[in-house]
This record gives sequence, structure tokens and C-alpha cells, in this order.
Amino acid sequence: MARIAYALRGQGRGHTSRGLATAKALRARGHEILFFGGGMAEEILGARDEAVIRVPVLRTVLRDNAVHAASTVAANWPTIANFERTVARLVDALRSFDPHLLITDFEPSSWRAAERLKIPTISFNHQQVVTETVYELPAEHWLDAQVAKAIIGILAPRSPERLLVTSFFFPPVRRP
Repeated sequence: MARIAYALRGQGRGHTSRGLATAKALRARGHEILFFGGGMAEEILGARDEAVIRVPVLRTVLRDNAVHAASTVAANWPTIANFERTVARLVDALRSFDPHLLITDFEPSSWRAAERLKIPTISFNHQQVVTETVYELPAEHWLDAQVAKAIIGILAPRSPERLLVTSFFFPPVRRP
């Protein structure tokens, strides 16, 4: 069966919950899974005795239930400054595991490492509902939406073999 690298964003529990459920289904089909992630994902997976390759976490800083841009950049600057070093380390980890596929759940380093090794990638997340679907948006939110789209465009794979967008609503997709 296949060896699958599964990269998770490490802030919050949603990505990890989805990853664990997906890994369970894939393992039931005989596939081998190795997780890549940090932060809360690494904590939760480690508590379940999962092997995890540590990946630095990009964190979103919220104030009054809104993203605080300056604090978010400041909090993430060490990770951003070392991004290429992280990707190079993950290239080595992926080469060692030799996966047939990488699934990335909004983790920005691992898919870049997989791309360098020409490992096929599936992007599986909710964030890309912002960039990959058609929806109406009130004019006063236009600028925020453009900023969000730009950030998602940086963090999510540019051309995965497959893109799976999870959502609780069903807007039409931009590129069916």
C-alpha cells in the first residue's frame, strides 16, 4: 500500500481532528501515515503515540475576535525568517520517508518540500473556500477579503493534484 505524509496546521484542533479521522480511514485501507506538524497538532498526535515530524507553526494573533496583523507578523517573524531552512529540513525528512503522496491541511512548509521532490500533493482544508468558491461579499469587507485571499494563496499549494475544500455551506466552485 501507499506511504502518505500528512501535514497539519498546528493552531487549534480542527485540522488535527480532520487529520486523525482521515488517517484512521487510510490506515484501515492499509496505508502507512507519517504526520508533519507542530504546536497543538504535535501535542495531540504525540499524546496518541503518533510519529510526528516537527514543523514550526504560523500563529494568528486575535484581539477582540479579529486578526491583529502587526502582532501576527511579529509573532511569526522567527518562523518566517527560517522558512527556507525549515523547508530544506522537511525535504530531508520526506526523502527519508519516501512517501507516495503528501496531504496538506493548510501547512505551508511541507508542500513546498514535497514540490521540490516532485511528490504529488492533495490540499485538504477549509481556508481555500475563500479562494476557490464564488460567493457574495458586502463591499465593506472587500479589502479584508483581498488580504485573506493573498495570505491563503501564499500558505496553500498553488497546483495540487487534488483540492478538497471542506465547508458547511455549498457555494459554487470557481474551477470545477
